[in-house]
Amino acid sequence: MNVEDKTFAEGKHADYAEHHDRPIALGPGHEASAATKLINPLHGLSKERIFSDVDQFCAETGMTEHTDVFRRGALVAQRPEEYEEITELSEDDLFWLRKSTASKWSHPKMLYFTGQCTLLLLLHQLMISICLRYRCCYPRVGSDRFQWCQ
Repeated sequence: MNVEDKTFAEGKHADYAEHHDRPIALGPGHEASAATKLINPLHGLSKERIFSDVDQFCAETGMTEHTDVFRRGALVAQRPEEYEEITELSEDDLFWLRKSTASKWSHPKMLYFTGQCTLLLLLHQLMISICLRYRCCYPRVGSDRFQWCQ
């Protein structure tokens, strides 16, 4: 343990580790530490609780026709590394999840084209602002005297 760790542990933050790892009661038989809840708020919640929260959200936002999609998405968000074990997912869902995991950089070509166009427009705007600043800082030759740009 180095000096900074001792200072941290003995100082005003001495109870940080104790408070940070304190279990949070989520219901009978379900507990998760505060650190786990900060990383994934759905960790430790029962499937029924997740489904009721999803149903409530869909009812409040008027998206009841998409409730099943939100339910499957919430289950994947709860356990993203274990999506293969979720029985509610269809083969099509599993195909797209596997594809997104295997090839993170598989995007439509139009997305890259849009990014390049945005970059070119940004550079064009930068050049215009530099040229205008240059013209206003240096005098230009008039008919009989120098005139400053206004």
